[in-house]
Amino acid sequence: MLEKEILSAWLDLTCKMMRGAKRAVLLVDVEQEIPQSVQWPSEEAAPEELVRLARQASLQNRLIVKKLDSNGLDHILATPLRVAAGRSVAVAVQVRIKPEQQRVVLQLLKWGEKWLELLLRHEPEDADTSDQLLMGDTRGEGKRKRRLAAPATIALMCALLAILAVSFLKGDYRISAQATLEGSVQRAVVAPFDGYVNSAPKRAGETVAAGEILAKMDDHELQLSRLQFESKKDEYNRQYRQALGQRDMAQAYIYKSQISQVNAELNLVERKLERSAIRASMDGYIIAGDLSRSLGAPVELGDVLFEVAPLDSYRLVIYVEEQNIAEVRSGAVGHVNLQALPGKELGFAVSKVSPVFEDRANSIVYRVEAILDQQYPALRPGMQGVAKIEVGERSLAWIYFHELYNAVVLWLWKWLP
Repeated sequence: MLEKEILSAWLDLTCKMMRGAKRAVLLVDVEQEIPQSVQWPSEEAAPEELVRLARQASLQNRLIVKKLDSNGLDHILATPLRVAAGRSVAVAVQVRIKPEQQRVVLQLLKWGEKWLELLLRHEPEDADTSDQLLMGDTRGEGKRKRRLAAPATIALMCALLAILAVSFLKGDYRISAQATLEGSVQRAVVAPFDGYVNSAPKRAGETVAAGEILAKMDDHELQLSRLQFESKKDEYNRQYRQALGQRDMAQAYIYKSQISQVNAELNLVERKLERSAIRASMDGYIIAGDLSRSLGAPVELGDVLFEVAPLDSYRLVIYVEEQNIAEVRSGAVGHVNLQALPGKELGFAVSKVSPVFEDRANSIVYRVEAILDQQYPALRPGMQGVAKIEVGERSLAWIYFHELYNAVVLWLWKWLP
């Protein structure tokens, strides 16, 4: 059973260092009718497709690549491994990666091939040592010592493999940051004049159509003003006609000017009456504003009553920490996973890297705007999640330890004379 433990440990470590690995199988002594096999991530029965491709790769002594989906991301890579003489070994791994990343997986398997050979060569022979203990066999004592030393050897070799892997292998470096979904356009609906709120049939969270009434202002005073100005207009018209009948042109000119002034004031009142019904300027979603609990409350000209965003056009706002902002460029791509849609990765492309920053509790963040590749009906403004921006390939050692390195460098700069 010790050999199987070695194989399982090797396969587990290899797959954990492999980005995008989903499942794997390792076959030993493939030429046998029932070869020895180990699976990852569990010891359940391995998928027949993985076992078949691993056996085929060993018998044909070549790499086999099989696509599993139309997007070209899910692959099965099956390859023979050259290990201890006289033993045929093959591995098949199902991974979700881009086609150009296959060489990284194959390079990792190539490194693991040498370490697997060393592990199998140092695996002690199986033997029943109970009789040897009774007979005082010194060879049994030596085997027991080697058996006790085997786990330490395995751990050391695995550690060396990990160090070599992170030093020479490369992977995609992605910057993680908090993200918020916003409407590509957000229009404010403001109070058209000083007054009071009479009714508010709509509130935040509801969808509206262009021209639909969001709220109404109290227009009683405007109605009275309109009646007053209409009465003045009628009086000035009467006096104007009377002056014309008396051929008093100077007085007729004065009344005509007064009529023009009243008409202007009446037009202003009419416009305010038209705007007393506050309407949506576009089809969209009310993201802010609820006047249903403040009916009769006074509002002033220009007060923002509602904010409306379109339902079919969004932008993603990503808040990148200051130590990572230098790596982000316009045109960079990435994926975001929203809390409202867990497990669904939405693609995006960075459209703008803004110099505007926000001072948050523990760090300074910069605003980065991105455009989603697709629009989904389930999206709503204000949704939050975690975005990952791809900025290129880096060595695994740099990916895992560059933050620690930067922290040490700054600490030394601060304290050294």
